[in-house]
Amino acid sequence: KGLWTIARTLNLFELSGIPSEKIELVASIHGEATFITLNNNAYRSKFGRDNPNLNLIKQLKENGVELYVCSQATASRKINNKDLNINVISALSGIAVLSNHLIKGFTLMPN
Repeated sequence: KGLWTIARTLNLFELSGIPSEKIELVASIHGEATFITLNNNAYRSKFGRDNPNLNLIKQLKENGVELYVCSQATASRKINNKDLNINVISALSGIAVLSNHLIKGFTLMPN
């Protein structure tokens, strides 16, 4: 659900005429959502099917969205960095991503 909200937000900004170089979206993925950041092999191993989020994650990255995953969340779920999707950035913590971007003037959009 969160990835689709990001995609819709990006589309709305572009449809309203905001130039793409002026749009900066960052997502901090944590908690149970952490599993969407798995690469296909790791996801298939855990859930027995392909990761349905891969294409959307790739498209978001291609459109400039930075997707971070909380290393605290991956560690608590025993996810190794080698099992993460290449389009996701491992961050020390989700809270650090949020606080650092808020300091830089980003606006929080809870999902």
